[in-house]
Amino acid sequence: MQRLNTSRQLPISMIIADIKGLKLINDTYGYNEGDKLIRNAATVLKEICRKEDIITRWGGDEFIVLLPQTPPETALEISEQIKAKC
Repeated sequence: MQRLNTSRQLPISMIIADIKGLKLINDTYGYNEGDKLIRNAATVLKEICRKEDIITRWGGDEFIVLLPQTPPETALEISEQIKAKC
């Protein structure tokens, strides 16, 4: 966060991604399958996002992506790419 706390990183955008149905997968097929789904989601995020973006898991089924030096329009494009890949 300290690295992002400079004016040269602005604008900063954020994507919040939620894995729909993770609880159902865990309850039906077990936690190993749920973990596979989480790993697959992380792989998609890493493939689409840029190396300077910060990807973190936030809770059981959510990820947050911080996008430094990214206007909202670009964040929306990245979000659409993530949805298409999923």
